[in-house]
Amino acid sequence: MELLQDPGETIGLMEPMLISGSARSRTRLTGLAIEFTARSTGFRASLPAGVMMSLANLVRAMDN
Repeated sequence: MELLQDPGETIGLMEPMLISGSARSRTRLTGLAIEFTARSTGFRASLPAGVMMSLANLVRAMDN
């Protein structure tokens, strides 16, 4: 397994991902974000507790 290198970049480099208030597709993207949130909530509720905990631990490990 190859380890990824951290080039020391700051999270400020992600700021361009913010959608300006005047963006033409802001309404559409906001709607998609709300739909994604609703679907992910439904998915989470459908998981058995053991699977949910295993996935949570996996995501935590990936974030480190």
